[in-house]
Amino acid sequence: MTAIVDAKPFVAERRVFSDIKKRCNNPNCRDFPNYGGRGIRCLFTSFDEFLADVGARPGQGYSINRIDNARHYEPGNLRWDDKIAQNRNRRNNHVLTYNGESLCIAEWAERMDMPHRRLQARIAMGWDVERALLTPPPSFWQQQKTPTRRQGLDGPINQTNSLVG
Repeated sequence: MTAIVDAKPFVAERRVFSDIKKRCNNPNCRDFPNYGGRGIRCLFTSFDEFLADVGARPGQGYSINRIDNARHYEPGNLRWDDKIAQNRNRRNNHVLTYNGESLCIAEWAERMDMPHRRLQARIAMGWDVERALLTPPPSFWQQQKTPTRRQGLDGPINQTNSLVG
């Protein structure tokens, strides 16, 4: 394969490629246990091959992401993603499947226009996925938490009922 890359450009991409090789091959690397220690390898034979597969980084906020985290750093399994996409493609995400579609809790919550913590709590309470996704939120009054200092159990304290006479 002929070199398609000049030595000076693609500094960020070269650093990414170097970091991939370190975390896969160097047992002294801090991230090795999560990559090389799990058997994840870099199957690119050169930087040129890596760059031909993933292309130039689209912008400063992007980093390399394995599409399938169980597979290696290999052609066809990498893409540039922003932080949101990166966080939604983690091994420790809780993935829910509904109507044949599998998404992490954050994605389902966004799609269903609900706070992700509400969906997370419903699943933690043992709700099935359909019920957790499709049950509307409680009414406004049921959403109220414990009364604040200025609010009694039956609503705001009536200022005319003060003890000052």
